[in-house]
Amino acid sequence: MKHLVRTLTVASLMMLEFCSCDGVPGTQEWKVRKAATAYIKQELKDGERMRWGGNRWRLHLDVNGKKCTYTEVKYTVSVNGNEAPKTLYLLLSENCDSLYAATDKRGGDVQDAVWQAVNEALKLSVEEAKHTINEKLKEIGK
Repeated sequence: MKHLVRTLTVASLMMLEFCSCDGVPGTQEWKVRKAATAYIKQELKDGERMRWGGNRWRLHLDVNGKKCTYTEVKYTVSVNGNEAPKTLYLLLSENCDSLYAATDKRGGDVQDAVWQAVNEALKLSVEEAKHTINEKLKEIGK
């Protein structure tokens, strides 16, 4: 009986650890990292190396009728001992399988139709969130 309890406890702890990992292949975090790393490595010059900094946030948006994931990732580029922190903004498919657009400027290129649509979706998302929060606050205040 002790052996069974111990085995179940260890198995439960292993499952808990496994499920809490974001770097597991197939998770959104892993897919974002994979897409960002591939994009960044294309842009690196000779002698430059990239170090992953992390995924700051992810937003699920409706952009031109498509469900998309908009995310900000941090990374560092090092060359000859000098390090420069950088940020990359990505527009991915809803489940992060496809990269639609990427830029190093917050808000992207204002002349690009894709980034215009993303910025509009972000504004709508913020307005919807404000409205929802105000409604909840009214309910609480009653």
